[in-house]
Amino acid sequence: EQTFYEAAPSITETIIPGLSVLTVVGIIPFGASLARQAWTRYKITNKRLEIKSGFQAKETCPQVTWREVVDVKWLRRFGGAAGDLVLTLQDGAKVE
Repeated sequence: EQTFYEAAPSITETIIPGLSVLTVVGIIPFGASLARQAWTRYKITNKRLEIKSGFQAKETCPQVTWREVVDVKWLRRFGGAAGDLVLTLQDGAKVE
């Protein structure tokens, strides 16, 4: 199995919540975006996609093999520096 990508979500996800800290209400979204950076890890290999989350990314949530994927949608954000990926599986479930 060959690993193509293994890392946390893009750090650009913290830019807008970071700017919103100037308001008192913005502290909560900024804290949530920092927690996501610390507690989520993605691993993309030639056989599967694995998402780990939870405290120190020790809980493996879904593992999706590429054979199960029937459709992939990609949305770019921040000028292409980051993006969202939505996988549609054979049973109709979606992994975002």
